[in-house]
Amino acid sequence: MTVLFYLEKLASGGCAVPNDAVESALRELSSGCVTKEKGNPMADDKINPIREKVEGIVDQAKGHVKDAAGGLAGDAGLQADGKVDQLAGMAREEFADLYEEGEGLIEKSVTFVRDKPLLSLGVAWFVGTLFGWIVMPRRNRA
Repeated sequence: MTVLFYLEKLASGGCAVPNDAVESALRELSSGCVTKEKGNPMADDKINPIREKVEGIVDQAKGHVKDAAGGLAGDAGLQADGKVDQLAGMAREEFADLYEEGEGLIEKSVTFVRDKPLLSLGVAWFVGTLFGWIVMPRRNRA
């Protein structure tokens, strides 16, 4: 079974995962998943969605543990902290999903522009003209 399987089980409260498995998974993800392109200054700012998903699962698992410990100890603050960690983990996972979808849309549009540059130019001209026609006031000549 893979480390991601164990992390998903841990996040759902199903089983415990050894700490070394989590650390090795994060090390693997951080070492090889982000590729930097030469000559592209934006490549350093790229987010690794897989790493974000794993960290979200880990945050959810920490939240479950804190929530359970707070419930057993009767500590409402620890329970609230666990709930916050769970929500942060879910938000992190959703962000990674949205980021992947956005990357896909950008990639599709770049491919469209590369494949059909004249059509892309025509669409941009039409949209710009339509926008200008709607936004700019018309002059009445009297």
